[in-house]
Amino acid sequence: THTHKKNTKRARMTTNTLRSLLFFCAYRGQNRRARRRNFAITTCFFCPPSSSSSSSFVSNSRRRRCFSTATTTTNDDDTIAILSSAENATAKRIAKLRTSKTFREKEKSVVIVGSTVLREILQAGALGASEEKKKKKTIRVKSLLFAMEKKKTSRDGESYDDDSQTTTTTRDALRRDIADIAGGEEAKKRTEYYATAKVMKKLAGVENADGIDLVAELEMPEIREVTEFMMQEKRIEKVLCLDGVQDPGNVGTLLRTAEAFGFDAVGLGPKTCDPFNDKCVRSSKGTAFRMQMFTWKTNEEFFEGLVNGGTFELKRNVLAAMLAGENCAEVARELDDGNNSNNKVCLVLGSEGQGVSEEIASSIRAITIPTPGVTESLNVAVAGGILMSSLTVR
Repeated sequence: THTHKKNTKRARMTTNTLRSLLFFCAYRGQNRRARRRNFAITTCFFCPPSSSSSSSFVSNSRRRRCFSTATTTTNDDDTIAILSSAENATAKRIAKLRTSKTFREKEKSVVIVGSTVLREILQAGALGASEEKKKKKTIRVKSLLFAMEKKKTSRDGESYDDDSQTTTTTRDALRRDIADIAGGEEAKKRTEYYATAKVMKKLAGVENADGIDLVAELEMPEIREVTEFMMQEKRIEKVLCLDGVQDPGNVGTLLRTAEAFGFDAVGLGPKTCDPFNDKCVRSSKGTAFRMQMFTWKTNEEFFEGLVNGGTFELKRNVLAAMLAGENCAEVARELDDGNNSNNKVCLVLGSEGQGVSEEIASSIRAITIPTPGVTESLNVAVAGGILMSSLTVR
């Protein structure tokens, strides 16, 4: 009755109405009017299975869809949705972004796991980068999903402290970091969620989510074609090109090493691992978001971009790492000759199994690392680090 509703502050609603309310709070939580409203579900009655009333029966799947949409938690001045089910549409989308390169390219989004990597990405740029380069590399944070601190375990499952000090501190600190870089307008374009441990496991792709405090969706940086890139970027001098390097750990390590030795750009050839693969992002410590990158589809595009766009000389300062070739230290000294007006250098690395493609290797200058030991070859990331060091400290 009306009087009973006023006294107990409770209201009755059917499944469809409740689902609509949950959906509104989950996906319209950024609305200022919605922020002032909060509710709690006290009691639920589900119809039992019956052959005569199958149309009104709420199945387990419908029940999960209804209550896994989101619940809400109020923290001072805002309302943040809680993702409590891995079957939630938002959770599925984030998980797909992490695992699917095609979906990442379609959505122009990348998933980052952990606040440490996110903070490194949000830095203005590599150490010593110009203000112009820093502005180009500003990254938009599309959404943040904070892990809820586990407080206790009940008989029915996991229980969480919605307003835990750890979660609040992490969230507020990241908000300040993002605001310092992107300005206050960034918050209006960003969605935020809390996620339980089960959801965080799916989002991060790990067996144990205890050490993961957040998952973030970031805007994917632009990767241009080699000719377009070389024509637009006139100050490119040191370039690393990866020709078919497929291991994400090696690609991430090479990106990080190239940044450390002051390389200006990294080229990604056919069959090279996606630099925004989750393992690659972890091993690169976010370098893919700061380093300028370009790609090529055919060897003809590669040669045209370097020679016509970048004014590189194929048989002089475009170098292929090979098992047999000129001593890398001697080539580095030659390129560092004071009479040399062109200080550009391009280092090409191939996969450990196949090496640099035959057409590219035969058209450029081959160099090698002298190894007096009995080992036939080095890991591509190790070899790349040695060669980049040699070409930097000339």
